[in-house]
Amino acid sequence: KESAIFINMARGKVVDTVGMLKALDEGLIRHAILDTTDPEPLPPDHKLWGMKNCTITPHFATNTTYVRKELVEDIPNQIEDTLEERGILRLEEQRMRLELSD
Repeated sequence: KESAIFINMARGKVVDTVGMLKALDEGLIRHAILDTTDPEPLPPDHKLWGMKNCTITPHFATNTTYVRKELVEDIPNQIEDTLEERGILRLEEQRMRLELSD
């Protein structure tokens, strides 16, 4: 949609970079805000850097007080999961995160 603003704060690989370039070039979307890219880091000469309808942030989506507080508060849960051998779910989550980041 020509009026759409696309925001990616997840993983760079969830966005088809070639498709995003095409959509921005052809005005299929109004603007893209990318906190992550594929590849990451984005090469200095990559076309996305020079596009007026694309904003690239330095991968700081999780750098907030709220997220940091949540991470610290989760430490006791992680210790408890490990001691009670419930770590398999966290290992699966870690495996999925690695897959998405590749």
